[in-house]
Amino acid sequence: MSADAPENLRKTGLCLSGWGLFAQKPAEDIDDCQDAIAGDAATQAFAIADGSSASFLPRQWAQILVAKFVEYSADWEAWNRTSRKAWAEYITELSGRTDLRITTKNNIKTREKGAATIVAVRRKSPAADIKELCVEVIACGDACALLFRRERFQRSFPLKSPKEFTSFPRVLFSEDEEFSPKLNIEEWKLVAGDVIVLATDALAKWALTAIDEDLPRVREMLSLQTLDAFAGFIHRQRCSAPLLEIDDVALAVLNVTAEDKAHFEVMKPVVLPIEAKPTAKEAAIEARSPKPVIQGDTRPADSRRAPAISIS
Repeated sequence: MSADAPENLRKTGLCLSGWGLFAQKPAEDIDDCQDAIAGDAATQAFAIADGSSASFLPRQWAQILVAKFVEYSADWEAWNRTSRKAWAEYITELSGRTDLRITTKNNIKTREKGAATIVAVRRKSPAADIKELCVEVIACGDACALLFRRERFQRSFPLKSPKEFTSFPRVLFSEDEEFSPKLNIEEWKLVAGDVIVLATDALAKWALTAIDEDLPRVREMLSLQTLDAFAGFIHRQRCSAPLLEIDDVALAVLNVTAEDKAHFEVMKPVVLPIEAKPTAKEAAIEARSPKPVIQGDTRPADSRRAPAISIS
């Protein structure tokens, strides 16, 4: 057995195993990335979140949400309670600093909220059929889970089409009393070889568009396992139709595999190429394609350089 594989998987034979990759917008610093990923092969819980740029400290709230989900995936009330507690403790710590700008001080005084979308997967109780793995997919907003079987797309959740993405997705707030009423839940029954992809909104929308057009680039996405490969892939999709919108991106690839393969690793984001020149074909496509509209960043200045969060 792998050191990462939980004891209870010995009875079922199948588990989720994989990796997470994410990257910031071009020309931004790594610490500006508002997406977060967490996963644990031992608890068989995995999540990605996308902090809303219009909210207060979106990166920190996204990090709290995924970390606490992985820790308390079997108890949503505890996930809700401990997430809000971790947020309150972070704000208390932040308010003690003497170098805060007046905007951040005011946001703390007026109890401004963090906001984020999330999609997560948790393994349910062991099934009687050792050839099948039952999981719950939990989502709020437009971060999506996509299921592939034998490299063929099967379904997505909670959104089914690129047309369903909007500028105002449902979010979980740092001050929410209860998460449950906002959550969409679906049960999936998986077999060995299935692949679940968790993706934040820009990447999920791009993937569903590419699937509609039957592009092989989606299969390439499933094979990405290194930061360099992911950075190059993201850059190319921002230069080629269908265009990947300019946004932070997070990707988690979860394979249904044998129990001794249970493992999950999150790679840190990297600086994407800014001056990299597209190929002649990419340049021609880019010239003909409409340019994505990039909204201004409305975050308080201090939220971009707030201290790293420690979650306990």
